[in-house]
Amino acid sequence: MEKKIQLQRIIQSWREFAISEISLTLDRNYSLSFSKDLVNAIIGVRRSGKTTIAIQQVATHTQQFLFMNFEDPFFSEYSSYIILDDLLDEYFNIYNENPKFIIFDEIHNIKNWERWVRKFIDQKKGFLVITGSSSKLLNSELSTSLTGRNLTKEVWPLSFAEYLQFLNIKKENFRSELINYLKWGGFPRITLESNEKLKTELLRQYYSDTTLKDVINRNQIRDVSALLAIFTFYLSNISSLHSYNSIKNAFNISINAAISYTRALVSAFLIFEVKMYSKNLKIQSRNPIKIYTIDTGFRNINGMSSSDDQGKLLENFVFLELKKQNKEIYYHREKYECDFVITEHYKPVQLIQVTTSLNNKDTYEREINGLREAMMKYKINEGLIITLNDSGKINISEGIIRIVPAWSYFS
Repeated sequence: MEKKIQLQRIIQSWREFAISEISLTLDRNYSLSFSKDLVNAIIGVRRSGKTTIAIQQVATHTQQFLFMNFEDPFFSEYSSYIILDDLLDEYFNIYNENPKFIIFDEIHNIKNWERWVRKFIDQKKGFLVITGSSSKLLNSELSTSLTGRNLTKEVWPLSFAEYLQFLNIKKENFRSELINYLKWGGFPRITLESNEKLKTELLRQYYSDTTLKDVINRNQIRDVSALLAIFTFYLSNISSLHSYNSIKNAFNISINAAISYTRALVSAFLIFEVKMYSKNLKIQSRNPIKIYTIDTGFRNINGMSSSDDQGKLLENFVFLELKKQNKEIYYHREKYECDFVITEHYKPVQLIQVTTSLNNKDTYEREINGLREAMMKYKINEGLIITLNDSGKINISEGIIRIVPAWSYFS
């Protein structure tokens, strides 16, 4: 009896939270298609807005929904998938009707949840939305148990265009606002907060929550100090080349540990690996990997660097904007380097360099040479250089190089 009362209280409490989210938050450019024989899965880094998007999308159809966050302490004791049926029973006992829509937030905290989801959609009892802060939700549980039965949406912190929309920034201020975006990033709560001290505290809390819940606990990491040291190293050296071997040697760990810890950070959407483009996969695997992180503000507060990193931040920013557009991204490296090779079906279709400015002669030659080499190799007659403020066009024998400021290109 006590368990039933607790469940009813939790259901009502989280429903009140969900209703408050509908009226207090701004809309994002995401849409979900609902079908009773398919589960909508929303994945992405913690605090990126997955829950809000799920609630907003469901609320456009009905207010007759069950919302539950499985990070509620109650579920540390009741973590079996059986509790999911109990939730539906108690919802009916409270409201004398079954929910038309169900939102299960951070569902990976429930053991064998995918079995219950499979049963639920097979029986077509209602519309189901699940969220998770790990790519394993997509790569393992969903892909094995629910193949062809899920619609997956990846949610990111705000893009620069969304950020401008959230704050209602006028076009004449886009240039100066990009600098602010590079400093604080695009997490929705951070964007809407004006107090810089609180922004800093929140970004540190995001670091603590994501590493503990989505990396250490979920992957049962034993050598926590090594994991944290590697993460700090990656954050401090974004837009740079790394190898698992170099991580092994730097932190005196095994190569398997270097790979395992890195993949755990990738699974939590905290860092991203970009490989060198090559049709020969053996050559690709032997080359270093470029590392980027989920958010420039997150990186600035939680990384360690005493140098001016504006160039690295700008490159990380461009990477994220491209990822948010679902681009396939690699880098080019032979005699020279080209930051981004965008492919479609593994065929190069766009080449991009990123630099804060082309005023320095050495920088100008390096960026142009990298593009020329890649344009010649991949038979692409146009290259792009994204800067902070520079714009223009350069005609070369291989084609045309366009120069555009980032604040204009991504707004």
